[in-house]
Order: sequence, then structure tokens, then C-alpha cells
Amino acid sequence: MNKQPRHNVNVHLIDGTYEQFRSYFGAPKRKSPDGREVGATVGLLRNLVALLASSGTTHVACAFDHVIESRCGTHIRPISQPERHALIRNVVPG
Repeated sequence: MNKQPRHNVNVHLIDGTYEQFRSYFGAPKRKSPDGREVGATVGLLRNLVALLASSGTTHVACAFDHVIESRCGTHIRPISQPERHALIRNVVPG
């Protein structure tokens, strides 16, 4: 009989809607070089990086509520690839 080696799996399931809300209302304000508010994005990414860096984390999944609607009439536009890389450089050292 061929025995497969066992691997420890440590899965974290993130409530994306809660984390989005917490970052939006709880993260310190921060402006991008062009003046847009990015504090919530930086806060969310910092929390995720901290989780990934914690010992034993092997898998992360993020789930959101089915429909997230803005209650204040604001529109959130997707960020471009260069903007995404700039945000990551600000969050992840080195």
C-alpha cells in the first residue's frame, strides 16, 4: 500500500464584506500621489498581508455578500494595473 505524506492545511475564510466595511470606516485616511483617498485599500491590504505572513497559514479564501450596493450614491471605479502595483509597493516592504 502506497501511503501519501500528510500535509497540514490551515485555511482562513475571510468575511470580505465585513473587512471592506471595517477598512472603509476604520482605517486611517491616506492620500495617493494624485490626491485620491486610499486609506481603506491600504488598511485592507495590510490586514491580508499580516494574515498571509502569520505562521501556519496555507490557504486563504475571501467571501462577499451576494450584492453590495452603495447607499450614498458614490461610484467606485476599478483601479488600473499601475495603480494596483503602487498600492502594493506602499503596503508590502521591500
